Amino acid sequence: MIIDQMEHEGDANPSTKKSYLNTLITSTANLAPNASTDMSTLGLLLHDELDAPADSSNFIPISLEEKNRIYQPWTHAIIVKVYGRKVAHQVLRQKIYTIWQPTENLPLIDLGSDFFLLKFQKEENKNHALHDGPWFIFNHFLSVRQWEPKFMASETKINFSAIWLRLPKLPTEFYDFQILQKVGNNIGKLLTVDTCTSSTTRGRCARLYVEIPVDQPLRTHIYLGMHGKISYTKD
Repeated sequence: MIIDQMEHEGDANPSTKKSYLNTLITSTANLAPNASTDMSTLGLLLHDELDAPADSSNFIPISLEEKNRIYQPWTHAIIVKVYGRKVAHQVLRQKIYTIWQPTENLPLIDLGSDFFLLKFQKEENKNHALHDGPWFIFNHFLSVRQWEPKFMASETKINFSAIWLRLPKLPTEFYDFQILQKVGNNIGKLLTVDTCTSSTTRGRCARLYVEIPVDQPLRTHIYLGMHGKISYTKD
């Protein structure tokens, strides 16, 4: 996938990187005081955390009202991560502006461990990012997920990995998108098909980009009218 290098026209100074703390404070301060969102729409079942544990001297109670208040600024935020490649903060920001074309300025906050948070003000922009993918940065899958409370990048378990697979010596009649889609979704979750594969301009092997559970062994072969081997590459 080829992505243009142009910057978003509405971003006056994309190279300016705010500090983590300043971005958090600014994002929260810009929220209207009377704004409200039903947390249940985000799958959040809120409850008071008022019961002190054994070591009560270190316990700080958080009420349901306080949770609603502190979660509210982040209800239109998402968390992203590029699989298999480190991307610098400003490069990632420029690429995101290019592929999403948002109609607003988006703070990009580095959460560590290659996770980044983007905070939207417009729900249509957030929905586009969440639901109109898959998205790719430098030919690597961009994972997009809804913001969630108590997210800690360093402790987040990666359950899936996105990887290119090859089907060497695949007969030309199987260079059909619906057939390749079946193959990809049988091995994992198909994200995309290499453009040369889909147009049958390179017949030595088919290349598919799939999302695979990391706790499952990689498949080594499939049966598609005949026995076929599977190999894997980084890109």
